Amino acid sequence: MKLLALAVITFSFALQLGFSAAQSPEQPAAFALTLALGKQRGEFSKDTQVLMVTLTNTSKGLIREDVCTAFGGLYRLSVVYNGVSLEEPTDKRAIRETKESAEAGRGGACEGSNPGRVLSPGQSWQDPIYYTTKKPGVYQFTVDEKTFDSGTGKDVTVESNTITVTILEADPANQR
Repeated sequence: MKLLALAVITFSFALQLGFSAAQSPEQPAAFALTLALGKQRGEFSKDTQVLMVTLTNTSKGLIREDVCTAFGGLYRLSVVYNGVSLEEPTDKRAIRETKESAEAGRGGACEGSNPGRVLSPGQSWQDPIYYTTKKPGVYQFTVDEKTFDSGTGKDVTVESNTITVTILEADPANQR
């Protein structure tokens, strides 16, 4: 009888331990970013490049989108034009940095809607970024996003591949 009682208590303790481990906070989710040219759409000028960012969950846990990360809110687009890095527009940088601070738990606030997207391991979602390329030349685009690990306090930046777009001079004979 004592052996049965001990087995029940041990099983009960193991069951509780299993539930508490399952409910522990998730480890920071890892992801990969891939950048590609999207399809040109009729509502944008021909000078607008459609860049598609694919975020793929490479972790064993879920990635949940929130108000700060919604619609690629933490993506930073780096542009190199004819070999010269262009600065991120001040207004876009300020918004992104505010969202990064909020996401990292360092103050700041995020406004907007939360689409509630959830990525299981191995799944991906896509977000478009639009960039106007009015001047002829060679443009190189790269996207990155910071991750925030509240456990270690270390931020890690995940960077995409780089894509190159060449804009040719307009042919004056074809312009009327």
